[in-house]
Amino acid sequence: MADLTNAAGVTDQSGATITLYAVWDDCPWIVAENLYYTLTQAQSGYITDSEILSHATAYDREDGSPIEPGFHENGTSFSIPDYQASDFTQFRREGSCTENLTVVDSTGSTYYKQITVYVVDTTAVAVEPEEQPGSSTSIIITNRRQTVVWRRFHLVDRSGICSGVADGFCKLPQRVSGGGL
Repeated sequence: MADLTNAAGVTDQSGATITLYAVWDDCPWIVAENLYYTLTQAQSGYITDSEILSHATAYDREDGSPIEPGFHENGTSFSIPDYQASDFTQFRREGSCTENLTVVDSTGSTYYKQITVYVVDTTAVAVEPEEQPGSSTSIIITNRRQTVVWRRFHLVDRSGICSGVADGFCKLPQRVSGGGL
């Protein structure tokens, strides 16, 4: 103890006891993950700073937890200072952008957490089978008495075996009695 008092420039006279206290204010903390939204949500303005912050939590040991989104009288805040709605409404196809979540405690200690907000296009896409020249697709229709094979040719049927045409399919002269092939 003598070394400490001498280092601090305090002289120990008559065996005085000195008690030192340290005041420590731990920094605030944010728990947040990357987020995913649809292209429709982005374009409609659904992705607001409030929406993003609703999926994150800000903590501070001394100021109480959680710190709610917004700016508070005790000097604490939880926000996205650089948020712009147009960051999301401008999307025309899927993509992503980063957002910087910020928490400030009552002593001014600041913590930043960067997340990525992904915008995904969930529009259904019609997928056509790849058609190769000369290939065909068959449909087999069976009832108790006969089986009829209809074939769609992706090029003109030059086989000369089609006996009828319906919706791009030609009826092949394949008939089998008894319902089987």
